[in-house]
Amino acid sequence: MLLTGQIDRSKFTDNGNFYFSEAVILDYRASLAPLGEPTRIEGGSTKGLRGGLTVERYIFTFADRKLLCVVRVEPSTGRIEQFTLYPFTN
Repeated sequence: MLLTGQIDRSKFTDNGNFYFSEAVILDYRASLAPLGEPTRIEGGSTKGLRGGLTVERYIFTFADRKLLCVVRVEPSTGRIEQFTLYPFTN
């Protein structure tokens, strides 16, 4: 879990694992840990294909903000290729 600075590498493609170097994971942890655990997680439905990957959207609600999480997954393996977080505004 990125809040603690750990990921399950078996859930990521080779490209996803390459991106999530130790430095990137530590950066995510430094940014996310102060937010604490999310109070709500919405979404998770597949939004179609883009570049051969399925696109899933989640909204993470924390005490003082929301983040949009976009996950791109290989449909054949279910492994994560890309994982991005953005500030979410209604």
